[in-house]
Amino acid sequence: MYFPYLRGKQYELIALKELLTDGLIGGKLIPIVEPLKETSQFTKVIESYALKGYSLGVIKNPEVGNYKKTIENQKTLFPTTETYMDAILMDNVTGDNIFSEVKVENLITILKKPDSVRYIDSLKKLNIKPKFTLIPDDSRIKRTLLEFDRVILRDNFVKQKRNADYLKVSKDQNGIPDEFFSDDHLYYKAEGYVGFSDYSIVGEEYLDSGFAPVAVTIHIVYFDKADVLRIKHFVSDSNDDINDPAGKFGEALEKLVEWYEENKDNMKLTEGLSQLVNHFYLGTYPGLGVVKKLSLMHHLELINWYLEGKPE
Repeated sequence: MYFPYLRGKQYELIALKELLTDGLIGGKLIPIVEPLKETSQFTKVIESYALKGYSLGVIKNPEVGNYKKTIENQKTLFPTTETYMDAILMDNVTGDNIFSEVKVENLITILKKPDSVRYIDSLKKLNIKPKFTLIPDDSRIKRTLLEFDRVILRDNFVKQKRNADYLKVSKDQNGIPDEFFSDDHLYYKAEGYVGFSDYSIVGEEYLDSGFAPVAVTIHIVYFDKADVLRIKHFVSDSNDDINDPAGKFGEALEKLVEWYEENKDNMKLTEGLSQLVNHFYLGTYPGLGVVKKLSLMHHLELINWYLEGKPE
């Protein structure tokens, strides 16, 4: 199973809802959402998952954002959602009381630091065994949680300081920046995990506000011939100032479409990728938020397609 860790930004929530509504992701993909604030989109995603009967994890003690709902309000908001799963950031636990206020039958715990293992004793005293526990590739954490159903969590996205810096990444034969992304989907079971998790094409680092970019970059993951997941970065050319983001998008998109047309016989055309290609041929610019949404949709649908057996 795949557990994408998302920060609950609007474009991420819309991506989830659109994929779910169109039947492009299913039960083998369990998103973990760290809510940033209470929004209608967040509520719609919860309701959509409940309607479909698929599981969704929501972090009750987020580290980032301004989500201030109390535990009691959350129970009121989602009283009949059977597939809603409480998720706890063990690094952000401040008292054992939080463990007595969770849905123990559907609990997800997330450990990112070895010191957070100490809270496992609190769970054991309460006779609570999480349904899933997300952990990094850390031997100390792994051996402490041998009896738990573990999910490996990595930040696979190598984030650059500026979009233009993706031009420094090693390039393929056509000059497109291209790098390794992940092979956890190939080996997680053999390594004793029940699933794998990452921060998709967003990365773990959280930025509270956006800014006008000098360069526009479109990040697209794909499977190579060995089913290893790699990522290409399609970067605009006119990167001297922040003017004309639509033009910069067109430059980056032209490179993406050229690559797609050369390789489409060996690629899965997802809904996100299809919409990006259509924007090129229509000459339209949907805004950078939509571009991020479509790239994320592509990644999530692609992994779902792989886990479902890569149906043709």
